[in-house]
Amino acid sequence: MVLVDPGPLPHPLAASTDISKAVRAAYGADEIYTELAERAIPIWRKWNAEFGVELYHEVSVMFVRHRQNGAGRF
Repeated sequence: MVLVDPGPLPHPLAASTDISKAVRAAYGADEIYTELAERAIPIWRKWNAEFGVELYHEVSVMFVRHRQNGAGRF
């Protein structure tokens, strides 16, 4: 197996190196991702309590649309 890494580490364009992450539970028809988010959020809350540091900050977001949302239209 060969791994090619464009470097540097961490890569400045990688989403994983951004200072803000998002856990969202709205994935339209991709129900598996919604389920994963619903399982992850309580774990983040637990870690906040265990470590005594707010690693996960819960905030809100609102989407405004002209058309009704539905499966596969997120």
